[in-house]
Order: sequence, then C-alpha cells, then structure tokens
Amino acid sequence: MRQAAQDLSVQISQGHSLHNAMTHHPTIFQPFMIQLIATGEQTGKLEPVIKALKEYLVRQKWLRDKLKQAALMPMVTLLISGGLIASIFLFIMPSLSTLYQSMGCPMPPATQCALTISNIISSWVGLVLLAGCIGCVALCKKIAGIKAIKANTDKLKLHLPWIWTIVKNSELATFTQTLSLFLSSGMPLTKALEQAQSIAQNSYVKECLGKLSLGIAEGKTLSSALEGGDQRLFDPQLIAIVRVGEHAGTLDTVLKTAQEQYQNKLDASLNAFSTLFSPILMIFVGLCIGGLMVVIYLPIFSLGNLFGT
Repeated sequence: MRQAAQDLSVQISQGHSLHNAMTHHPTIFQPFMIQLIATGEQTGKLEPVIKALKEYLVRQKWLRDKLKQAALMPMVTLLISGGLIASIFLFIMPSLSTLYQSMGCPMPPATQCALTISNIISSWVGLVLLAGCIGCVALCKKIAGIKAIKANTDKLKLHLPWIWTIVKNSELATFTQTLSLFLSSGMPLTKALEQAQSIAQNSYVKECLGKLSLGIAEGKTLSSALEGGDQRLFDPQLIAIVRVGEHAGTLDTVLKTAQEQYQNKLDASLNAFSTLFSPILMIFVGLCIGGLMVVIYLPIFSLGNLFGT
C-alpha cells in the first residue's frame, strides 16, 4: 500500500488523473472503485465520493466478518468431532479388538462392523480413501466454479428457506449500498445498476439486476422495474422505499436507509442461525460419538454372562 500510494503521488504529479493512476494497481483497486473515482472526478464530488467509498468498504468488511463468524463455530465443531471420531477408530478400537479376541468375547454385528471400519482406516486403504476424499473435494470446488454449475447452485439456494433468507438479505444489503454509493457520486442510474450487477455474488441476483437494467433502458422507473422482477428477491418494502425516494428526488438517501434495514435483518438472521444451529449440531455430534462408544463397548456388557458360565 505504501508503494501504491507513492506511485499514485508520482502519477498525479505528472498530470494523470487519480482514477488513471489507480488502474496501474489492479490487485489493490477493484474496477468498480476506479469507475466510482472517475465519476467523482467528472462531477466534482471526489471528496464525498471517497468518504462514501470508505464507508462502503467498512460495511463490506463487517458483512464478510459476520458471515465468517457465523460459519466458524459449525466448522470448528465438525473439525473437532471429526478428529475425535478418527482417534477412536485409529487408536481405541484396535486396542479393544485385541483385548476382545484374547478374552474370547462374543462381538455383536454392530461392533464387528465398527472394527472392520477401523481396520480399513488404519491400513493403506484408509490413506487411499483419504486422498480420494481430498481429491473429490478439490474437484467439486473446481466444478462449482463453472458458470453453468454455479448458476444451478445459486438457484438451488432459492429452495432452502433459511439459507435463502441469509443470501437475500446479504445481496440486497450490498445492492442497495452499492446503488446508493454510485448515485450519490453523480453516476446515471443505468450505469449504477450495471456496477451493482458486477459486484453481486449470486448469479441469480446478477440475472435479476440485469433485467432491472433492461427495464430502466426501456423507460421504466426503478420502482416499476422492481415490481416486474422476482418478488421473492425484491420485496414490497424495498419497492415502497424506492418509490418514495423517486418522488422525493432522494433515491440515494433512501437506498442507504434500506441498506441499513437489510443489514440489520442479516445480522438477526445470522444470530438466529448461530443460536439455534450450533446447539443442534453439538447434540447431533454428541449422539454420534456416544452411539459409537456404546457400539464399541457392547462386548464388555456381555462379560458378566461370560464369566457367569
């Protein structure tokens, strides 16, 4: 960043504009940022544009951190539980298998199945299976990046109620904030919608925003274009807010208000997700580990009958 700032200073001192100087550092400055700065320079609103961009980046960082925080606890729980189950199969079960065989304990089918799995995991076959699983995960990740596959995956999220609520609030918070940012810089609505479409992460949302741009190009107002869009995404509250902004001539301001509302909704959804999903996951993992321990120690329960005979 220090080198980039020094280069920007040199470029500007040589007569280049700020947005032209920023194009020399594509790894730092994203295209929408350069476009926004260019619009601020053209309209004479560079200072408020930079302040608005700073606020945008801060809010986007908050959004990313919030999503990571919501996913962190389930991931940590799964990793720890996976490590515990792997330790049981790799270290505890082989020792108990030797003990049961030396004592001549009769082993129920469930215990025999668990011991078979333990033998497979402990052998070279287990390493092959592990490598295969890692390869499958990498392959699935690569396949998921294909445009057609990603589009189908994003549409699938529409049928997952809780996931769709989080995706919807996240995308609408980003959309309203981005649109407000570009409109406040003096950018025309059609170009602002194009920039908002390029920033959207969900391919289905991108498609819906593209239809909005077509509607605006045909002469519709933004509220009318929203009414003709997918009502699962563009809810009546957003349409009403936009209509008020259009009549009052303060569309950028009301979009910022809408962004705060969707951000609050997203925060509430993520908190509810963490509050409910984490305990449910803990109970499920506890039942799995507890059931596995019962299966392992079933032969011990028959030792009394064995000694009694």
